[in-house]
Amino acid sequence: MKKPTEKWRKQFILLVSGQTTSLIGSSAVQFAMMWWLASQTNSGKVLSLAGLVAFLPQLVIGPFAGVWIDRMDKKKIAIIADLFTGCVALILSFSIVLNGPKISFILVSLFLRAVASVFQTPAIQSIVPTLVPTEELIEANSWNQFLQSGAYMLGPVIGAVLYSAIPLWIVLLTDTFGALIASVILSRIKIKEMMTVEKETSYLEELRIGFQEFVQHKDILNVTVTGALIMFFYLPLSSLFPLMTTNHFQLSAAYGGAIEFVYASGMMIGAFVL
Repeated sequence: MKKPTEKWRKQFILLVSGQTTSLIGSSAVQFAMMWWLASQTNSGKVLSLAGLVAFLPQLVIGPFAGVWIDRMDKKKIAIIADLFTGCVALILSFSIVLNGPKISFILVSLFLRAVASVFQTPAIQSIVPTLVPTEELIEANSWNQFLQSGAYMLGPVIGAVLYSAIPLWIVLLTDTFGALIASVILSRIKIKEMMTVEKETSYLEELRIGFQEFVQHKDILNVTVTGALIMFFYLPLSSLFPLMTTNHFQLSAAYGGAIEFVYASGMMIGAFVL
């Protein structure tokens, strides 16, 4: 008979393996789309707009998504969000085959992918505590971050190689396949039911209580504000990086993939230290 420790580890490994596979595909596709925009438009305004539409859902919907997710089946949310992202990539791929790549379609795709991520990421984060014993959560979250960093490391490299070798519409299909794999794996994982929200508690009341708890816990508040400030300065660089590489340094996407690899290596080292 398997020990309980072995059982939760097996479920957790399945979960993060599937999500890492999906994240590799998403990172490769995100990289390829941004580099296509940079090479085709040579415009900082277009890349800034692409960065904005990719971040806007997190800014507008993100603060409210957690309360919605708490009222729903988190496993279904994660699967639907993953499949939705894969379908967006598939539809965009078909549109490129039929009509050629269009800037407007790619911007809409970036926006829709970001909307799905707003729901998918917290859903997965809330699933982890149902699989992992409380005393093992720090280690589990560290390994989860470690694997995510590995995906961010490998994804752009794969995206750079594919972008240089094959048409964009084929590159997009890596996201579809990754989403399918992650969804199949997640569907086979048994997740314990968490405490459901009382029906008499209104959505706005839950939101108020959550915000109050957030403000009262100074450590969480400080970490969140610090992270927000870091992203405030990092996002413009992230959005304009392809244009800086191609215009200023006159380098190809392969060099961009190498830089992303180095950046993700730092993330991986940090997660490993934790």
